[in-house]
Amino acid sequence: MAFAAISGMVPTSAASLASRLPLTPQAQALVAPGQSPIQLAQTLAAQGMNRDAVSVLASGMQPKQGVSWAAASAKMVEAKLPPGEVKAAELAQSWTQGQATEGQLTSALQQTQLAGPGSWSAQAALWSQQGATLGTGAGATPLAPKAVEGAVNLAASVKAGALQVPATPQLPSATALAAPQIATPQVPSAPTMVSLDQLTPPQVKAMNDALAPFVQLGLKIAGGAGGIA
Repeated sequence: MAFAAISGMVPTSAASLASRLPLTPQAQALVAPGQSPIQLAQTLAAQGMNRDAVSVLASGMQPKQGVSWAAASAKMVEAKLPPGEVKAAELAQSWTQGQATEGQLTSALQQTQLAGPGSWSAQAALWSQQGATLGTGAGATPLAPKAVEGAVNLAASVKAGALQVPATPQLPSATALAAPQIATPQVPSAPTMVSLDQLTPPQVKAMNDALAPFVQLGLKIAGGAGGIA
């Protein structure tokens, strides 16, 4: 099974990445010349700015690393996930090792309906496999990092007790379950945590604290510890 050849789309500098991400002004101020995306994520994590660090890591990792991070994040909370979500995360991790097919990922998405971190890790794998983007040419933006970001944010929400993933999630209509919609960029954007502008300072701190172990996991995977080269 061949992986989608989209690794060349991964930004090589923090500045080029930050210019197209909705980072907070505080995070943008920490971007330094010659800095890599992973170095920026490390700096953000050291400052407790984990929500920004998640965005940077998701878009700064190689595709298989991002999928591995998303799947591992779901595994961290698997005791709180329904079986379908756990299976979807396992398939996503298997994909990084060349052991899961596009059809298996699509089937998992049809059954979980993108309700939790496991299914979003499978969506990240599927979009990576397909090389799915928003736009074309030089302005194309890979979709997989948004799914990775959504998976990590959802996993943190589950860990914090702010989200309970239903065993039988519902979508607005049965047509949304059609394989062509699941398997293409027509799927809605990956879920993210609420805007910081809508939160009180204690809530912002609680959100960043919940994300901390997931960011540390991502940094380890990006550095090659337990990740996919």
